[in-house]
This record gives sequence, C-alpha cells and structure tokens, in this order.
Amino acid sequence: MRTVTVAAPLCLAFLALAACESSSTSSSSSSGGSSSGGSSSGGNPAPGQPDFDAMAKGGDCAAPTGAGVEHRGDITTDQVWKASEGVHRIDSTVRILANVTIEACARVELSSSGQIEVGSTSVPGKLVTAGTLEGGKLSPVLIGAKDPAKPWGAMVVSGLASLDMSYTVVSGGDAPGTQQNGGGQIRVFGESSPSKSGLPKVSKQVRSNWLLVEGAQSYGVQMLYYAGFTDDSTGLAVRKTKGAALKMEVGAVQALPPALHFSGNTSDEVFVDQSWSGTLDHTYRALGVPYRVMATVYLQPIEDGAPAKMTVEPGVTLRFDNGRNTSGITVGATDKRQGVVVAKGTADKPIKFTSAKAAPAPGDWMGFYFRYYPTSGHAFEHVTFEYAGAQSGAVGFGCGPKDNDATILILNERPTESWVKNCTFKNGGGETGIVLGWTSDESGPDFKATNTFESMPQCSVSRWRTKATNGCPSSGVTPDCL
Repeated sequence: MRTVTVAAPLCLAFLALAACESSSTSSSSSSGGSSSGGSSSGGNPAPGQPDFDAMAKGGDCAAPTGAGVEHRGDITTDQVWKASEGVHRIDSTVRILANVTIEACARVELSSSGQIEVGSTSVPGKLVTAGTLEGGKLSPVLIGAKDPAKPWGAMVVSGLASLDMSYTVVSGGDAPGTQQNGGGQIRVFGESSPSKSGLPKVSKQVRSNWLLVEGAQSYGVQMLYYAGFTDDSTGLAVRKTKGAALKMEVGAVQALPPALHFSGNTSDEVFVDQSWSGTLDHTYRALGVPYRVMATVYLQPIEDGAPAKMTVEPGVTLRFDNGRNTSGITVGATDKRQGVVVAKGTADKPIKFTSAKAAPAPGDWMGFYFRYYPTSGHAFEHVTFEYAGAQSGAVGFGCGPKDNDATILILNERPTESWVKNCTFKNGGGETGIVLGWTSDESGPDFKATNTFESMPQCSVSRWRTKATNGCPSSGVTPDCL
C-alpha cells in the first residue's frame, strides 16, 4: 500500500550529524579509503570505491522534496520508489514479496517499529537499491532511522529472496529487541538449514556494489545458512558498529566481495562460525581483514564422501576465539569423513594462526588436531602459529609427554611426507609443539628440521611410536622428543 503523507522535512533525521546541504566531495577517492581488500584507513581506494563520509551525507543528491510516501504491509506487485516522491517512510514491518527498486538519491526512513523483510519462507522477493557513482557524481540511496536515538529493526532477507545494493547506506537499525538469530543490521538467510536434509549449498544472493552499513547495535551484516555474496560484487563497507563487521558460515567464506572496508567497529573482522556437523570445501581469501574463528571448526564432510578441504591464501590471518571454551581446527571424524588443510603462505606474504584475545597467552586456542585424514595433500608453508596448545582431550599418542596438548597433533596415519615446512611456532602452550601420534616402524617424515620453534614447550616435536615394540625407544637410545 502506498499513501501520500505530509510534506517531508528538508533534512532527514538520519543525516542529523551531517550538513543538510548536499556534499560536493564525491569522487571515487575515499577520505577513509583503503586498498582493495583493505580494512583500515589510508592507502589507495579499490575500484569504484566512493568517499564513504560523502556517501553517508547524501553525496551530490539534493535534499528531498515532495509529499513523501508511506509504505505498509506486504508489497506484492513490482514497484519503483522514486527520489522525486520525497521521503519514503516505514513505521511498521514491510514485506517485499515482489521486485522493488529504490532509485538513486531516494531516501527511506524507518521509525523504531519499522523493519524491512525481503521475501518469506514461501514467496521470493527482490530489493534493488540503484545508487550510482558516474563521472565523479555520487548519487547514493540512504536507508536510515527517523530518529537517530531510536534504532529501527533490521533488513531481513529470506532464503528465497535477494538484494542488489549499489552505492547505498543502511544505518541506524539493529534495535536490541529485534536481534533474532544473533542480530545484524542486515540479516540474510541462505537456502540451506541444519534442519533440512541433504548437503547445504552456498546461496550467492547479495550483490554488494559498495554497500555501506553503519552504526549497527551488533553485527553490521550477518550471513546465515550459507548465504553469500554474488561473484560480481565489488566491495562492502561496514563502519561504527557495536559488534563485529560481518559474520558468516565457515563453509561460505569464499563468497565474499573482493574488497572490504571495515573501520570503527568493535571488531574489524569477519567472524566465522559453524552450524553443521561438517562443512563444504572453503577458502579463506586474502582480503586485508582478519578472520575470527568463533569455536572449534570440524573440518569434515557432512556426509560420507571426499575429504572436506580448507584452503588459506597467502597473507591471511586467522584469529581463534575461545568464547565457547574451545577453538581450533579438528580434522576428520571417521575414515569416511576426512579433512585436508592447505595453507601455503610465502616469505613475503606469510599466513598467521593466532589468538583472538587482546592480551594473548600460550594455550589460548587448541591448534590443529588431525584425527582422520589422507596421508598426503596437506601443506603448511610459511605459516606462523602463535598461542596454541589448549586442551585437546588426546592422551598417550606418540612418545614424549603423555598429555597431547599441542599446536599440531597428528594421529593414526603416517604421513607420506612432512606437511609443515618453513613455519614458525611461537608462544605455544601444552606439553609439545607437534605430536607425531602414528605408529610405524618406518623412519620419518621429519617435522622439525625445516621449522623454527620459539618460546615453545621443551618437547618441540614428540616422536611416533614403533610397531615392533608397540612403544617408544629406550631412554638414552633415541630421544622421545626430536
């Protein structure tokens, strides 16, 4: 339903901190810009990246005029919300069950009881916000709070729906009373669900052509149930949220835009979590921001089949959080549900696995626990491991200390070669750096010679057990710790 309301004010409430007049500083160079994939201020802007401060103030758009339009209830026919109509107001929940396009320079303001839902559990919907940056002229779409002191709800996108957002600012929402499923000013549900049978799939249903999410009370954006961004997304910016910039399913981390700008959030990171008992193949891409692993990731297929593969690109940092008492990577569950890790950094772009704590200490996170795995195909190269070695629950594997708390623990199968080369282990907890927990009369492989151990437990690498003696070498013959 569309009803004409009273005349719009000349300056929107969600622009109260900005000047009412339009900004003339709207080139593609951002005052808080960052390089492609960058998260902090400074550096060269990514392709098409706008001036975010100017965009938040309305860019080169004129102040809204016209009577304004109030939107209510379910929208079941295709609509275009025009800038010339004045302010578009939402004072309750509006469900978009058709195709809605919001023109460049259009303004949408929501009261504290307002919310936007795109699609439903049975009906698709699509929201397109068509802001532009053409010839240096910035014409954004602004979606924000009627009263900055009274946050609105959220933009909730169902598994059947999609967003296509270009040069758009979404701000002032995520009211505490509306933070279902953990919150998020934009909350997107993929097509998959742990309650559904079958394997999940990544739903690339959000196109972000420099969407700016600002001022959320929890997550800026939360992508649930394997929701992801489209391949033609260009960039995403999240600023000034009271939580993390972005959260998504671990198996969907490769479905991120190629450039991220995170600044002024409580956490300028991509939070990753796991909702299934296993995961799909996934890649941590080098986008200039850290990833925070919220709990133990179980790297294994959800059903019996080929091993699940985790790939980490050069330059990536994974920070492990023990907010649920444990964090790390557990590889494989059974012989039919195995996992593979490939983390190949370079001397110029090393990979880092470290603690997420502000004051890190040895044993902050568990480390890598290989339980069931192929004997080849893994790789750790030019990786720095820090502050791992929390309790693993494994006891009595390999020689050396009985308790097997370590940065890397390899059980059961003898690898065909060393997976760990040119790596640095620092400030580890537990009793051992690397536990070689298989049983074999064959020698090697050598997991110590090409790696560096600094401020680690006295037993850098514990030796494997032998089949002939079903145990460890006699004291003084061959050391239990290499």
